[in-house]
Amino acid sequence: MGYKIKAQSEVDIMEPNCSCKKDSSVTMILMGTQKIGLIGLNSLFEEWGSAGKAPDTLRGEEILTSIKKKNYVSTTSEQEYIKAVRSAYVAYCKRRV
Repeated sequence: MGYKIKAQSEVDIMEPNCSCKKDSSVTMILMGTQKIGLIGLNSLFEEWGSAGKAPDTLRGEEILTSIKKKNYVSTTSEQEYIKAVRSAYVAYCKRRV
């Protein structure tokens, strides 16, 4: 299965070139100086946005629980993931306005 990249400022979304679920898309975000890929993150952002969740209202545990459904997150990196996902969600919310 191949992926096509839809580049956006700080966030790149790679969607599968097949008819499988859109939720299997990989979103590339910055974690520190490194790009990481998370499966289903764009769908998660859409869900949070539709629910009216502001980035500063998301609890760290809520972020982790959500991304761990489809991604591995090491316990030693949890805080970095929370910060990176929240930052990417801020960028997503700014683009929606």
